[in-house]
Amino acid sequence: MAAVNYLIINLSCLICAAILLFHTGDDLAGALEIHLFRLLLAVFCIFMIDDSLWEIGDSHMIYMPWHVRSVLNAVGIACQPVMCFIWYLFSEVRMKYQLLGRKWFLPVTAAPMLISVILIFSSLQTGLIFYSDAVSEYHGPLYDLVMVFDFIYLLLVTIHAVIKSIRAKSRSIKKGYFTMITFVLFPFAAGILDSIVPNTPTMAPSILSALLLFFVNVQEMQIYSDALTGLNNRRRSDQILEEYIEKADASNGFYLFMIDVNRFKLINDKYGHLEGDRALQTIASSLIQVS
Repeated sequence: MAAVNYLIINLSCLICAAILLFHTGDDLAGALEIHLFRLLLAVFCIFMIDDSLWEIGDSHMIYMPWHVRSVLNAVGIACQPVMCFIWYLFSEVRMKYQLLGRKWFLPVTAAPMLISVILIFSSLQTGLIFYSDAVSEYHGPLYDLVMVFDFIYLLLVTIHAVIKSIRAKSRSIKKGYFTMITFVLFPFAAGILDSIVPNTPTMAPSILSALLLFFVNVQEMQIYSDALTGLNNRRRSDQILEEYIEKADASNGFYLFMIDVNRFKLINDKYGHLEGDRALQTIASSLIQVS
């Protein structure tokens, strides 16, 4: 019965993640952010499928040779540092980290994830991260190292999000940074619960809850703000304009400024839409600073 409940929870998480994946539209955020968020959801779905297959074999619902379970275990463990790295990269892109454009940034930040994945799959022969036999799977001597690498990614996002939240003036922007922090809190709480009650399916619902919370928060922000730049959108601008018009009189006037980005189309045509998005974000950041 415990295995059946485990599989039901995994299946529910898989279905919810697939729904989020197919409902992540191109207007959710910038192009690169959308690609990374979809990739994160896709890796999570792979993790759910792999974990379900492993549970089927481990609970002997279907006979599965122990070395096949070992491969499934390796895939499941490897998905974790990959998800942590993608979330780190996605968060830094969303927070417009200035070092993203440096050539060394991606190779350096991806190094811990790549080392973890290599060690995990090599453990099928070395047993450094985990090892298996016909009875069960066991943690190897370097298992904690992979967990530390995962934690570093999540910790860096948390620190950066806290700093950005403190500096942000808008309540909605602060709320957006808070959702990045919750991505760490949910799995952390699940890890504590799993240590108290082992072999409980807590990690999958916790990760899905964090992803769902972020998705809902972004959708709410889109009601009054542009997903790419964070500026007020047409709906919010119309509301503000109406408020100023109602208050305006001979002694209480206001100014309305309009700007145009010269030759913006050339940026998209020459460098692609990702650089076009970055140009718009830079312009928006400048407007926010002088407002």
